[in-house]
Amino acid sequence: MALNTKRFAVALKNLRKEKGLSQLELAEYMKVSRSTISMWELGSRLPDVEMLDHLADCLNVDIQYFLDAILDKNKPEPVIDIEKFKL
Repeated sequence: MALNTKRFAVALKNLRKEKGLSQLELAEYMKVSRSTISMWELGSRLPDVEMLDHLADCLNVDIQYFLDAILDKNKPEPVIDIEKFKL
């Protein structure tokens, strides 16, 4: 399963803006650099699980919000026709 860094990036950026925070303000709350927030919002990096949990706390959402974005949970799973694989 591929991780959806772009969907996470959009979710984070939208939520940060909704909360009225700049990248710098969020970085200060998270105790990371502003460039780290920027990389997350560009989808070039993902936070580790501990940072993801801290990020969810800082933005007052459940960690599942970000996990669903990363794992593309709101998209329907592709249907696999198992008949094609029978010998």
